[in-house]
Amino acid sequence: MFCRSLPDDAAMAPCEGATLNQACSYKTAGSEVYLQLSAWTGSQPMAETTGNVSASFLLNGSWIEPELFFTGASQGEQKTKVFFLAGWPESVALSIWSNDAWGFWKVNVNNTVILEDPKGAAGSDPYYNESESSTFADSRYWIEGPPSSQSFDVPVQTVTVRRLSSSFQVRVFTASSQNAGTKGSVFVAFLVGGKWTQSEVMFTGAKLNEEKIKDFVLDARPEKVWIGTNSSDAWMVGQWL
Repeated sequence: MFCRSLPDDAAMAPCEGATLNQACSYKTAGSEVYLQLSAWTGSQPMAETTGNVSASFLLNGSWIEPELFFTGASQGEQKTKVFFLAGWPESVALSIWSNDAWGFWKVNVNNTVILEDPKGAAGSDPYYNESESSTFADSRYWIEGPPSSQSFDVPVQTVTVRRLSSSFQVRVFTASSQNAGTKGSVFVAFLVGGKWTQSEVMFTGAKLNEEKIKDFVLDARPEKVWIGTNSSDAWMVGQWL
């Protein structure tokens, strides 16, 4: 059985004790970076887990407090989460607090590969050798707790894509019931990284059963979508995609 220690305690909260409206830069405050972390579970036996896997990031020489990345993963499953950070990290650490080990074969940051097993999803190291009755928790592609961690450098070249920019299409259909159409404007906003974007006009005027489509460019995948109108001429949505 092999174990690794978790990252150091969280760094002091940015801008702690700062007065209202006090100017701050990173090192003192401000979440400024969207980081999309993706990891792929291996396809070999026992790679799956039911445990909680957390992610922590090394910012300016200090590890921030671990945040839940995902709970449970099946063989071959991809897990992705967007983290909102106060700067671009030097490293990322994946930790597990479960006795149910997790085996992975690839890790991406903002669509840039930072770790990949040359054997692919099949994996270079098995978790268990029947003849040796031994575990391989010290492999680069396994973590086994409680607790243990694996940390990986985040290459400089990924800085150029630190701000994710993706296009998301919204499709809505006006209902067919009487008075469902509108002459007014309908607006859309998105919850991204815990903050709502400024609302944008999606369309003005809609007839019964009419389909409306518009693409929106966002920094990261949205968590929620809001749709509304400022018109006294109500609109009724039949379906949206």
